[in-house]
Amino acid sequence: MNINAQEQKFYYEKNQYLTYKKYGEGSMSIVFLHGFGASKNSWDELYPLFDTQKYTSYLIDFKGFGNSTIPKDDKYSLKDNAMIILKFINSNIISNYILVGHSYGGGVSLILLSTKQLKTEPKALILLDCAAYNTQTPFFINYLNTPFFNKMMYLFTTPQMRASFSLKRIVSPENYSKKMLNRYIESYSGKEKDYSFITTAKHIDPDNYKELISSYEKIKIPTLIIWGKQDNVLSLEQGVMLSKQIKSSKLEIIDNCGHIPNEEKPLETYKKIISFIQNL
Repeated sequence: MNINAQEQKFYYEKNQYLTYKKYGEGSMSIVFLHGFGASKNSWDELYPLFDTQKYTSYLIDFKGFGNSTIPKDDKYSLKDNAMIILKFINSNIISNYILVGHSYGGGVSLILLSTKQLKTEPKALILLDCAAYNTQTPFFINYLNTPFFNKMMYLFTTPQMRASFSLKRIVSPENYSKKMLNRYIESYSGKEKDYSFITTAKHIDPDNYKELISSYEKIKIPTLIIWGKQDNVLSLEQGVMLSKQIKSSKLEIIDNCGHIPNEEKPLETYKKIISFIQNL
C-alpha cells in the first residue's frame, strides 16, 4: 500500500508555499483545516483512524502557521487564507471530497464555500467548534490585538509558556496532556511566528461579516457540526445558532470537552464523523 505521509509543499505564489501531508489512497478525500495558532499536527490523533483504503487525508498548514512560509505582506485575513485553500483544492482534488474545519479553519471553510469558485463543491462539510460569528472574541485574539503588549509577550515569554497558558484555558483540564502541550510548543515556535500570529489576529473579522453570516443559510450540502460542551472559547450557543442557520446540518455535542474535540476526544470525534460520512 502506497501511503505518503511525508511533508510536501504547495506553491500558491512563486516563492510562497503551504506545507501539507497526504495520507492514504482512498477514493474519498478529506481536507483538514486547523484552528488559529495550531498546525496540521493538530489532527494527529484523528486522521490515522480513517481507513486508508477508502480515504485520502490532506492535512494543511495555513499561511504563516506550521511550516508554511511567512510572507510579510499583511494578507492574513480569513478570505486571504480561503483563496489559497481554493487554489490548493482546485489544483489537487478533482472531486469526491469532504471539507473539515476546526475553529479558524471552520471560518475559512465557510468563506471558501461562499466564494462559489470551487471547481467541485465538497460532498459534505464538517465544522468543529467553528468560528462563524463575531459575537465572542477569544482571549488570545484580544491579547494579540493589544498594541505593545503583543510585542512584549513575544520578547519576554517562551513558546512553552505561551502554549501552556493558552491550552490550559482552551481544553478541559482532564484532557490536557504533555503530548498536546509539545504539539503546540512546536506550533508556537519558529522565526517570524510573532508576525503571522499578530497579523492573522488583526484581520480576524471579515469586512463583510454580516453578509457572510447571512450566506450560511444558503449552504445546502450535508453538514455535521461538532461542539465541545465545555468550550470556553466559542460557546455552545454559537454551535446551536449555526445549526439553525444551516438547514442541512446536524449538531453533535461532546461532553467533558473544551475547544478542541479532535485532540481532546479524538475517538469520540472520529465515531461521529465516520457515522455521518457513512450515512451520506
